[in-house]
Amino acid sequence: MFKNPLIFRIPILILLMLIAGIQLLIPLLNGANELNAIDILSQIAGIFFITLLIFLTYIWSQKLLGGWWAILPPFLLTFSPIIFPYYITTAFLCTLTTYYLMEFFFKPSKWHLILTGLSFGLAQLLPFPSLILIPYFLILILIFYLVSVKKDWPTTEPNTRLKRFGLRGFRYFRSIIVIFIIGYLFFLISYFLLYTSILKPIDGDYGPSWYKVNFSTELEQYHSQIAFPINTYLPFIILITSTFIYSCIGIIKSFLISGFKGFFDYLGVKFPEFSMIVFIAMYLLFMMFFSSGISAERLIPILPMVYILTASGLKRFWMNKL
Repeated sequence: MFKNPLIFRIPILILLMLIAGIQLLIPLLNGANELNAIDILSQIAGIFFITLLIFLTYIWSQKLLGGWWAILPPFLLTFSPIIFPYYITTAFLCTLTTYYLMEFFFKPSKWHLILTGLSFGLAQLLPFPSLILIPYFLILILIFYLVSVKKDWPTTEPNTRLKRFGLRGFRYFRSIIVIFIIGYLFFLISYFLLYTSILKPIDGDYGPSWYKVNFSTELEQYHSQIAFPINTYLPFIILITSTFIYSCIGIIKSFLISGFKGFFDYLGVKFPEFSMIVFIAMYLLFMMFFSSGISAERLIPILPMVYILTASGLKRFWMNKL
């Protein structure tokens, strides 16, 4: 019966996508009379992006966790008490950009390079990722380069190390520049089309907000009640904090046991998880010091990564491999 569990996981995934879409559709129908055409289109876009986000979260979870554990992150995402459409597009593009960057790191190809650049360009249309992703990309590619050097250093002839690793560093640097160029070209074209189209952006507090969905307080409360019985953010805050600490334990443990060698060994195995930790840390720091503060709905962009790390930690705990 369970020889091909994928047959059972796919229907569950589709069900989760439908539930998430319905959760956003119900308040839309209830408040349709209060919304103009652009608001309605924006809310429909929110439904579209939440289904894509759940699917993308599953795809990434499947690659990192495998098996039934891959269902847990999209399940948590579907029934999260703070999923409002306001930041769903931001969450999707941040997750998509990081996902394709990891794909390019581990499976370098022109196709993955282009997809990373395009997703980076789309993310530049949003206010928060546009300030975070550039230093985030630079930090990750530097660390990934150092990890690759550490891995190949012993097997490389001493007289060829400078040439080999220097050329590799140049290629990595060239790749990140190409990603930025593709991204900003796509951004400029998209920005021009958006501002000269019939659906012009709506002015908002955080820059262009054509992608935003603005629910009234009443509709937000209604959504929260149907999405999850716990109408409070405290469990979510506890989950984020515990997940972040739990994920860092592996890094700290590796460093304490074997020093930098253990740290680089950990990165060689868990680099995608490390990339999520870095993004979460940078995002929270940005929200604390360069924004008006952290609120529950502003944590939505890090939700997929938080839930993937949560599932990864639970899997290690279950298998006694912390």
